Amino acid sequence: MANPIETKKQQRWAILQEAKSIVENAQNENRKLTTDERQKHQKMMAEVEEMAETVEEMERIRMEEARTMKVSGGSQPEKATAAKRGPDFRSLFGENHDNGGYASLGQFLRAVASGQYDAKLQKRFQALDPGAAGGFTAPEEHGGWLFDAALESEIVRPRATVWAMNAETRRVAAFDGLDHSQNSLFGGFQAVWMNELEEGNIQDAAIRQITLQARKLAIFTGVSSELLSSGKEFEQQLTGAMSSAIAYNLDQAFLNGNGVGQPQGVFSADNDALIEVPRTGGGAIVYADIVNLYSQMHPALASGAVWVANTNVLPNLLTLQDANGSLIWSPDGARGIPATLLGRPIIFTEKVGALGTRTDLSLINFKGYVIGMRKQIEVAKSADIGFMRDAVHFRTIVRCDGCGSWNQPFTDQNGNEFSWSVTLDA
Repeated sequence: MANPIETKKQQRWAILQEAKSIVENAQNENRKLTTDERQKHQKMMAEVEEMAETVEEMERIRMEEARTMKVSGGSQPEKATAAKRGPDFRSLFGENHDNGGYASLGQFLRAVASGQYDAKLQKRFQALDPGAAGGFTAPEEHGGWLFDAALESEIVRPRATVWAMNAETRRVAAFDGLDHSQNSLFGGFQAVWMNELEEGNIQDAAIRQITLQARKLAIFTGVSSELLSSGKEFEQQLTGAMSSAIAYNLDQAFLNGNGVGQPQGVFSADNDALIEVPRTGGGAIVYADIVNLYSQMHPALASGAVWVANTNVLPNLLTLQDANGSLIWSPDGARGIPATLLGRPIIFTEKVGALGTRTDLSLINFKGYVIGMRKQIEVAKSADIGFMRDAVHFRTIVRCDGCGSWNQPFTDQNGNEFSWSVTLDA
């Protein structure tokens, strides 16, 4: 019996080749596409994209069946043990990912760079955009390694609420219950003391929806032809550069993205839950600023919050004094600088504002930030742009999105505001 997934892939490949031939014929004749050709090409590429999502869903279902069920001789499937969901690749997308026939990520990248015919690559070919140069989806095992290697050095993703995206859009439901000033929970639940047999009132909770739309992040990495032929050194350097680039750019987007064609970052002006605390120390950070930041972190979220500070804030903190002239954040000559501030870990990074500017010091519980990740990583190569330097350039495409989960700060019964994200203003 034919494998329905492989049949669908072959059908998709055939349509893709036909669409490709339309563009190539026009290029060979040194002309633009006619209106009919353009419409036909666009229709084919839309069908290719739709079939890709169908294949992905079929593979996901097959993977989940293999992971969660064990059938023996006609007996009922055993119940699966619930696994803890985390930000790593296998927690999001399950086990049993194939390696595409490549022993390592470096071997796959070398096959892409060679430009030679490879039957295994043909199965991984897909157009990144209608009319654009094609690329290859990295085998899930190796693409997952890239995601997890980047995760180790990121700030946001390891601490955020991360969801798998099995389509271009994912919707996540959330209660709209951030105002307790009227003694109401979740935008509608209100507690009422009742006498025996007294009839209660039906109450509705306000629910809103968070929509994650897969955004495309393209990362370009160049390597020399000498490095390309150097075996293990090539793999180590290129994969290391790719994972570092993914980590850096994802953090930049999740922290500072403006939400236009990219994630809406924690510090975006459109993060309506972000509380910006007025600065009391001018261009410096004083102890009162630290206290004020901490006081506006939601009490229930404080235990999971971390400080995020620009690297050049460090000298300011090391010399911070109380009213008696004693150091507040005292370093130890043997054990180094403190790892916490008011009991919470502190992370230093260049990805936030410099000392004296907005976001130079923040207190954040990243569980309030929602991330959607697609599992495919797409890789394409070009020797053209590096021809004069005898170099090969790789383009890596990652698709993701992110935004805050609250649409406003939390207001308690007394009218005080708290949030999961608090920062100093300019």
